[in-house]
Amino acid sequence: MDRGNNSSWAARNPTHPVIPMQSNGRGRLTEAQKASHVLKTAQNKERSKALQEAITQFVQEQGERLHDLVLTHHISDNHIKNLISLETHYKKAHKPQLRNTLIHTKSKEVNEGLVHGQKYTMAEIQKMVADDPNMHNLSHEPKKEFIKQLMDYRKMQTSDVRASNVAAARDAVAVMDGVLKELHALQDRTGIYAIVLMVRGHVNNQIQLMWIATDNASEFWEDQMEVALDDVACQFEEWASIQKKNIFACEDLPSLQRQTATLILRRATGKMDITMNYQNYDKAIVLVYSIKLDGWPVGLPFIAPSHLQTVVEVRTLRDALKIGSCQWKNLQKGGVIVITLDNRFCRARLFR
Repeated sequence: MDRGNNSSWAARNPTHPVIPMQSNGRGRLTEAQKASHVLKTAQNKERSKALQEAITQFVQEQGERLHDLVLTHHISDNHIKNLISLETHYKKAHKPQLRNTLIHTKSKEVNEGLVHGQKYTMAEIQKMVADDPNMHNLSHEPKKEFIKQLMDYRKMQTSDVRASNVAAARDAVAVMDGVLKELHALQDRTGIYAIVLMVRGHVNNQIQLMWIATDNASEFWEDQMEVALDDVACQFEEWASIQKKNIFACEDLPSLQRQTATLILRRATGKMDITMNYQNYDKAIVLVYSIKLDGWPVGLPFIAPSHLQTVVEVRTLRDALKIGSCQWKNLQKGGVIVITLDNRFCRARLFR
């Protein structure tokens, strides 16, 4: 793992697709351009300050108006706020529409090789699509191919590796900013406590240590563990930085076997010192803990992950455990457990 180019996450994963970097097409700025940028930045700050003051005033006036409605109609503040700002936080993912696929295809065609500032705008591309007779009255196969291209592009944008340390660091900051907003909103809605730690995975990475804690969750470490969360995060970063792993290393057979073994029983019982017993599964697991593993992947032998010999088998089992198609069921809720014996094996059955 120490050999070769370790300068970035992309370099440590040479066989994995890389999200292409976008060039802004800019060279060095002249002194006049620098002065113009400074002036523009100052103007933007003034406009931003004026906008913030206007928003603050609007919020104050809105609060006073809402309070008047509460007194007039004898309802609570929360009730009227919910009526005014009602929205759902759960959105279904939409499949790519033909219009989006055609715009993506045309954009890829006309913007290929152009730098930022030279590329066609969305309005121009939409007009090109409308004026192109080859993109009208398409048969099923071309439509299917265009949709596949768009889905592959979206997959690349979400799961392929970043091309440089700078791009990776910006991506990490943007995602953690979204996680921060979502967790604090969730805490306001449900009262949950959550802690998220994010550290770099290699000494050459430029990603800065970050942690998120809702409410006073960070005090848990000092009160119960007698250690500050900052110290935990630093130790976590030191540990992660010496792992020197890439995507392939995380997906090799020994690593997958360890991941799967952890998911199987410890998640169900919440105890870290328990091991799975496959030979005496019914007596040692089903009867003792009143749980049953349901949805074991078809075609896989019911044996320990360490005894599965291929990456495909172990990954299939791990993925089934992760998504919940293979999961533990509590037998105490529905009835009593009865053991039936024959001359070869015993089986636990649930009678309701």
